[in-house]
Parts: sequence; structure tokens; C-alpha cells
Amino acid sequence: MQKKTPIKPLTHLGDLPVQDFLRDYWQKKPLFIKNALANWQAPLDSNELAGLALEDSVESRLIIEQTCKNPLNSQWQLEHGPLPEERFATLPPSHFTLLIQALDQICPEAHDLLQQFKFLPHWRVDDIMASIAPIGGSVGPHFDYYDVFLLQGTGSRRWQIGQSCSEQSPLLTDCPLKILTEFDTQAQYLAQPGDLLYIPANIAHWGIGATDDCTTYSIGFRAPSYSDILLDLSQDIASELSADIRYRDPENLPANLGGEITQQVVEQIAERCRNYFTPARVGQWLGCHLTEEKRCSPDITTGEFNTDHLVMTANTRAAYTVNPDTPAPPNIGHHLHHHNAPPDSTTINQKPQATVFINGQSWQTSLTLACALCNYTAIEPQHYSADDCAVINQWIDHGYLNLP
Repeated sequence: MQKKTPIKPLTHLGDLPVQDFLRDYWQKKPLFIKNALANWQAPLDSNELAGLALEDSVESRLIIEQTCKNPLNSQWQLEHGPLPEERFATLPPSHFTLLIQALDQICPEAHDLLQQFKFLPHWRVDDIMASIAPIGGSVGPHFDYYDVFLLQGTGSRRWQIGQSCSEQSPLLTDCPLKILTEFDTQAQYLAQPGDLLYIPANIAHWGIGATDDCTTYSIGFRAPSYSDILLDLSQDIASELSADIRYRDPENLPANLGGEITQQVVEQIAERCRNYFTPARVGQWLGCHLTEEKRCSPDITTGEFNTDHLVMTANTRAAYTVNPDTPAPPNIGHHLHHHNAPPDSTTINQKPQATVFINGQSWQTSLTLACALCNYTAIEPQHYSADDCAVINQWIDHGYLNLP
């Protein structure tokens, strides 16, 4: 079998250099790029995508709009898959959308597409969702709390870009979807195959199928809320604190305080709590939380995933942190996230310098192995130390690495 050329991160979005995009648009404002991926072809047609909604292990949703004279007052129906095959014979001729989640775990070509967007922090990448719609098909005017790239696969879709939104933005009541009741159109685009629309978090958008063979691929990026971070992290810390660790009054306690909670007490407790939220503890929580699988992995694929050398399986998420107590070896540093060369003799014998997180678990490895794993660089065990090889074997046993 001929080796497949590794997919590399994009350097340009259309004619726009990635660095210019990151400086001027990322998390700032929407951007529509004509022919952003001019040579890209959608790996699956609408019928093949729709067939995935029949599978028990594939997360899918069917959304049907009952239109009104005022489109902001439409009624919406939501059905979760798997769908019975006969359901497709009863669908209306227009104004419905079928959504397929985690397509990158199902379709090798979709998984390759995901790699191209790793010019952004790898741990932010979520998944690829496919949207299939006839004319009029839509999920309604809405906003998301995450950044998203919308790549047109087949057919065409008309997009409207609206206002900046928040949790205070009015939504339809008694609706299974978070549909906005107000929409201030600020830009409109007609997306055709290869066109790409970037939408920052909290920006309203509304995409409507303009042809009967409209498929759109959505590349989303995780963005945990600070309320979730504080809740989960504090619970994680509290679960490991002994019941013997309790409040004690400060020394030289004044007499006759009565019911007063003194500022000294407040500051003492606040300082004690702050001391638990160390950078190391936050990094450990982030690594585990952001690599956890958010949905069950599909047990169906549309083709064979590339297994040259040892590269992560499609349902594996990984990230790493550099251990602050171990200095980087010569010529090795944070820049290694761009490093794809095999490790040299100066790196293979180094002590563990990174914490690697895979699907919510953590390991200690060399920084070189951590970088190679998270860059989908070929991992050849003979280039690594005995300690690293022991970890590699654990990853193989867990099913995290593909065997060649």
C-alpha cells in the first residue's frame, strides 16, 4: 500500500495568510472566504450522509421548520436519531435539516480536513458536523458560544450574519432549539463548494439551503465557560481535601467580637482558597477536561483510516503541558509544536518533561514524544527512551494509537 501524504495545517485561507486571519479576525469578526479550499471535494454526498442517521452509534438530529409569514415566528420540530429508514419517505419537500455529529470519527477524508485547521490550538478543536438540507432547510437564526468554520461541501447555502448576542438575547419560548426572535442582518453571502465562512462566538447567523443538494461541514472549537471551569475544578479539588482540613481562628483573636466576621477572617479564608488553585492544578484539570470524549464514538466508518506508523486513532483527543520543574533540552522548547522531525540523540534520554492528556487521562513523557503525538507525527518507538516506550505501549493497549 502506498503511503499517504500527511495532511498539514493550512497556511492560507484562500489568499489570506493564516497569521493575518489570526490577527484581524479570529474571535473578533466574521469572515467569508471565496474558494478558501478551492480544490477540496466533499467526501460524502447527501444520500451517504443521510444514511449515517440510520445508525445506532451515530449522533444525528432532524430539524423541521413549519414556516410562518414572519420567518422569525416559525415553529420548530426536533427529532433525535437513529431514524427509521421509512422516516425519509415522509419528510416534507423543503425546510428540513439533518445534522450528523463527529463526522471526523466516521469518515477518513473528514478527519483529514480537521487536521488542516490545527493552526489553531489543537485542544480547542471539537469535531466536524455535517448539515444536509434541501431548499429552505435551516436550523434557524441562532448564535453559538464557540468559534466555527462553515465549509460548503455541495450545493449552495445562503448565509445572513447578524448582531452580537449574549444570554440576554431573546429566544423563542417552548422551542426545542435556541432560536433567536430578533435578527439584525449585517451581511449576506451565498456559499458554494469550497467557500468558507468563519463565525466568532456570540455572533448571530442564519444559513438557509439554496439548492436541494446542500451539504455544509461545520468545524467547531470548544470554549468552556468559566462557570463550568470553576464548578468542576473546585469540585475536583474539594474531592481530594481531607475532612481534617478545617477553618481555625486567627491568632491573637480579639475579645468581644460578637457576631462580626472580621476582615482578617475573610482574607484568611480567601487566601487559603486561592492557594488551592495553583497553575499546576488548573493545567491538570484543563488537560483532562478538554480531552474527555463528549460523545460516544461511532462504531461505523466510511473507509479505512490511515495507519502509517503510530498515529492517534480518530476518536482520540490529546493535549500536553510542559512540566515547569524540568528545563527543556537544548534546542527544544514551546516552538516544538511545529516540530515534525524524528527525535535526535539529545532528546531521547531526557527525563519526563511533559504531561500528556488523552481522553481525560494523563501520562508523564518526554516533551519530544508529547509534541510528536499531538502533531500526528509518526511515532517510531525505537527512537524513544524505555520510559517513553512503556507509555507508548499503554497507549496502544488503550486503543489510542493506530498500528501500522
